Amino acid sequence: MKKLSEEESNNLIDTMKDNFDIQYNGKVGIFWYDPKNDELFGVNKIEPSSLVSNAGGQKTISTLHRAVWQKNKQRDKGKGKLNSVWSGDHTQIPRGRIWQDESGGQLYVTIGNWIETYPQAKELIIDEFDLPQDVEFRYDIHWDLGHGFSGDII
Repeated sequence: MKKLSEEESNNLIDTMKDNFDIQYNGKVGIFWYDPKNDELFGVNKIEPSSLVSNAGGQKTISTLHRAVWQKNKQRDKGKGKLNSVWSGDHTQIPRGRIWQDESGGQLYVTIGNWIETYPQAKELIIDEFDLPQDVEFRYDIHWDLGHGFSGDII
């Protein structure tokens, strides 16, 4: 095994120091926020290495909020739980999605204007998805309460 010179060793240490602040093992995925209990639920997340691209080049988990909601709603209905958290319209609960940008680097969160009412949710999202403290939260009308792709109530 080759022993590093002092200069090589110092260069490696400098490189590690330069990258220290940008290292994180963030995940992409979806979530809902329960303001009553101040917690996330319905979380689905994966490692960025498992990503699929959408038409714009951004990458995210392929799981749709609507599909997760329907599955859990049917499960609870079958168990006789008619008033579970899953019983209403999936667009009426604060929700969002974590993406990776088109360059394959930075992760960001898309949320609706509900975050203004519940800013404490940001820290829960950061912790749950192992995101850096300075992760960007981007507003998108799709994530506003009552909005979705089709507007259908399930």
